[in-house]
Amino acid sequence: MKASRILAAALSLAAASASRAEGPKPSANRERVLALLADYRAEEARDLLRRQNAPDPLLAGLVHHGLYQADSVLAVLAPLHRAGRIDDRAVLALAEAFLWKKDYRNAQALLDAFPRKEDLGYLRVLATQMELVNRHQEALALWDRIIAADPKPWGAMERKAIVLSWKKRFDESIALFSKVAASGAASGPLRLRCRVKKAEVVAWNGDLDGSIKVLDSVLSEHPHHVDASLHKGQILEWKGRYPEAKAVYSAILQKQPDHATARLRLEKLGWAR
Repeated sequence: MKASRILAAALSLAAASASRAEGPKPSANRERVLALLADYRAEEARDLLRRQNAPDPLLAGLVHHGLYQADSVLAVLAPLHRAGRIDDRAVLALAEAFLWKKDYRNAQALLDAFPRKEDLGYLRVLATQMELVNRHQEALALWDRIIAADPKPWGAMERKAIVLSWKKRFDESIALFSKVAASGAASGPLRLRCRVKKAEVVAWNGDLDGSIKVLDSVLSEHPHHVDASLHKGQILEWKGRYPEAKAVYSAILQKQPDHATARLRLEKLGWAR
């Protein structure tokens, strides 16, 4: 995709239609968007921002970050950073997007210049950096530090559980995912995501039936949850239940005909009866 097309797509959240009804005051919208992002409800933040008549590009960049859209984050926030129109929260989002793109030089430059090295946001990005360069023990130490200091540690607990799974400390990982999933204080989207990730780690730990049980519980409440369906299809393949796996992938494609992963897996099982 050409750079101009990437930029145009990234700025879609920042382009408002004059025909839309005027919503709450910008300051109220800003606080609501930031609160949703802090609660790991980026899709809701995106939808709210799209309803604004004149969305703030900086907020648009933060929403792209919450949705893990690295190219869009860079397209929106990098020009703002060069123009000196960016706050610390957005600087850290930009640094993390550079990390996601494996642009360690630019990420490190932003982190080196960041003035408050004890800031929880800075420590989160630093932990991400440790993850990406396979310094997992250091990443775990940072996540522990964040969890101890953060009044809302649920996102950090999720990241710690992921790193524990990479180190094959499956029981600890499953216990931590379960703790977040069971917490009434964590947001609904985060709890749901942790249930699905827990199922994945349960499977890695050799309990395929237990994993399917967790996924079936998720799908009974969220029947169109694509990640849960993909994980279930994969486990059914591992168990040799190929017709059932094909049915799962076919159901995804009925809702999302362009879903590349589901289509590829279904095509690979073309021989199965």
